[in-house]
Amino acid sequence: MNTQYPRLPLMDEIGQVETLRQALTLFERVGMPARNLAARTRGEYRNDLLDLIQYLEQQGIVPLTRVGIHHLTNYQAEMDRRGYKASTRNRKTHAIKSWFQFLYHQGVMRENIALRMIPPRPNKAEPRF
Repeated sequence: MNTQYPRLPLMDEIGQVETLRQALTLFERVGMPARNLAARTRGEYRNDLLDLIQYLEQQGIVPLTRVGIHHLTNYQAEMDRRGYKASTRNRKTHAIKSWFQFLYHQGVMRENIALRMIPPRPNKAEPRF
C-alpha cells in the first residue's frame, strides 16, 4: 500500500482529531475522496470501519491514542469467530490499513500501527471441469 495522501494544509480548520469516530469522519471527508474511491467502496469501507469502532468501543477504547496493534489483531480474530469469509476479512483488513495509513500521513497518529496487520488470503475455489 504505497498510496500517498495529500497532507492537509490546515488541520486547524478541521479541529483536533482525538476519537475513533472523529478519525472516521476525517477519512470519509478527506481520505476517501483523495483516493477517488468508488461510491460503493466508500460505503463498504465506512461500514467496515464502523464495525471496528463498535468493537473497540465495547472494549472501552474510544481515543485513538489507546488503539494498538493487539486490538487490531484481536478484531481480526473476532471476525473469524463471527464466521466471516476470508474475502470479507481481507476487505475489512485493507480498509483498516488504509484508514491508519491516512491518519499517519495526516499527522493524526505518530505511527501507522496497522502496518503489521496481515490480511487473510482469500480461499481459492477449486477449478471446475
